[in-house]
Amino acid sequence: MSNMRVFTDKGLDYIHQNMSEFFELMKNNRNDSNWIKDFCKRDPTTSSPFDFDFHFETNSLNPSESEFNNAVNLYELFKNNKIGNAVIYNEKFAAGFMYSYGYDYFFWASDLAKETRVSATFFFDYRSGIRMALARQLMTRLYRVAESTVLEDSEDKYELTRFVFDHPALRRIVYRPNL
Repeated sequence: MSNMRVFTDKGLDYIHQNMSEFFELMKNNRNDSNWIKDFCKRDPTTSSPFDFDFHFETNSLNPSESEFNNAVNLYELFKNNKIGNAVIYNEKFAAGFMYSYGYDYFFWASDLAKETRVSATFFFDYRSGIRMALARQLMTRLYRVAESTVLEDSEDKYELTRFVFDHPALRRIVYRPNL
């Protein structure tokens, strides 16, 4: 178990205002996230009341299976810890979750060809609105798919979730921000 860090407003503001430099440094620091404190000239995060034992799956030969497992594990983690959507879909929490538990996963799952990939998938890119930001950020996107497809009263409550992850076109529908 490790204490989750959440981003502060000042930390997020500084990173968003300096995203080009942040992007370049992130590309060059794939194995260690400690550089973020130096970049922000202080720790851009603060401790949180959340303490999780969570690891994203990144070693599967079948990426769809890994993504399915990650989505289910996130859903179960937040459900079992009674963390509501208002918290989950908050940028300070979502980016903090990625920083605390998903730094390696971010590099596994993301194409860092463009700066906008970092601003949209690690943080929230608000240029297209909050709903699009939620649909693009890696952790909230996985959680959203599981949350919107789980069938709690079914014998296999993740049958529909599995189906969505096995069919990429369906995932794009679930990721749409206006649903």
